[in-house]
Amino acid sequence: MTEKTMSMAELLALTGQGASVKFPAKDMKIEQLGDLIEVLNRIAANEQERIRADIARNQTNLEILATLQGLIRKQGENRKISGSPVDLTPLVQVLSELKHEREEKENGGSYQFEIKRDGRGFAQQIIATPMRPTTH
Repeated sequence: MTEKTMSMAELLALTGQGASVKFPAKDMKIEQLGDLIEVLNRIAANEQERIRADIARNQTNLEILATLQGLIRKQGENRKISGSPVDLTPLVQVLSELKHEREEKENGGSYQFEIKRDGRGFAQQIIATPMRPTTH
């Protein structure tokens, strides 16, 4: 079959006479798809790291609470003998700190976003950095 260039009018006339036209398939390429996949992989890795850090923090908090419970029980047994009340100030401090951490998580974290653009104004890279909460 010979390749021939023809106008749209000629093409419409031929198809009107029953001719079939086939166009070669073009390879489609999505620009910057690789960059998007790279960013998504980085986000997934950061999320996994955040989850690991949360688990480690929770484990540490559980160990602290278990230690405090043991100390309170021991002091309680000693105080029963002497009759003076148990000082629960360390427990109150730890519980208030845990409450504060939970409230921060429930209220969501603050992030600083850095957006790097190319000459056409398209975002090339977006970096989200968690911000430390401010105390009032």
